[in-house]
Amino acid sequence: MLVTNWVFVRSRLEVYELLSEPVETVEAEMDGRPPEEGILMVNLPNWMDPGRNTYPIGVEFVPVMGDYLFTEELMGENLKVDRPVQAIKVPDLLTNQDYSYGIHEQAAGEFVEGDWAPEGSHIFVVSFGEEGPETKYTGQLTSQSVETQPLATLGPYDLLDADAAFCDGTVELVTVWRPGLAADISPTTSLFVQLLSDDGQLIAQADGPPVGLRPDLIEMPPGWLIVDRRELVGDGRQPAEILIGAYDFVRGDRYPAVDEERNVLSDGAFHLPVSECN
Repeated sequence: MLVTNWVFVRSRLEVYELLSEPVETVEAEMDGRPPEEGILMVNLPNWMDPGRNTYPIGVEFVPVMGDYLFTEELMGENLKVDRPVQAIKVPDLLTNQDYSYGIHEQAAGEFVEGDWAPEGSHIFVVSFGEEGPETKYTGQLTSQSVETQPLATLGPYDLLDADAAFCDGTVELVTVWRPGLAADISPTTSLFVQLLSDDGQLIAQADGPPVGLRPDLIEMPPGWLIVDRRELVGDGRQPAEILIGAYDFVRGDRYPAVDEERNVLSDGAFHLPVSECN
């Protein structure tokens, strides 16, 4: 009985450690940022119930917080900074696993309303794999709009800035976008991001909408910008450039792509050289 209880307690503590992964990721990214910058949590886990190696006694799932606890309190206690926090559930991003889990929903439905933090919000998307939750920082919606000539116009988005750095086998890509009117952006609009070698061969790909959320899930104030972050893992070959474009993922059609002088871009994409890590 003593051994069985020890195994049970240890397994519960392991689940608590898994459930703390989203908070640790947010804490590392938000450290030192102004409190006016908010957080949007997507698919934040509320509880988990992995496979048992002991006999079940009643309900054994491990909660990270009850429905009565708001996400602001969870983040405030761990980050030691009071900042605006929202949490939403997006079922499209969830996958079936051998274990069950619950998602903490704070906003009504799937739609993020326009009640944003004064300086915008940072987006954290939680996915669930075989080993447990994995949280990715996908970017930021920011009110720090600047008047600048776009590098390119790709469908309904103006690309204002782009940087790609090859560091420790991974290319870190940061792009800044000015979206068109929400009514002009189809929910099936996405970005394609292709990492190419110096001989034009595909090394890696990281498709998906800006900040990992369908355009119809976000209601941004006019003039705000999207800062999108994504990583592409190499295969040993030296990366040379990244192709960035917009397409409709249902039809498969690429949107028109033009440069700052309205010249048509080859491949329907903006060609971004990859720099070495600095």
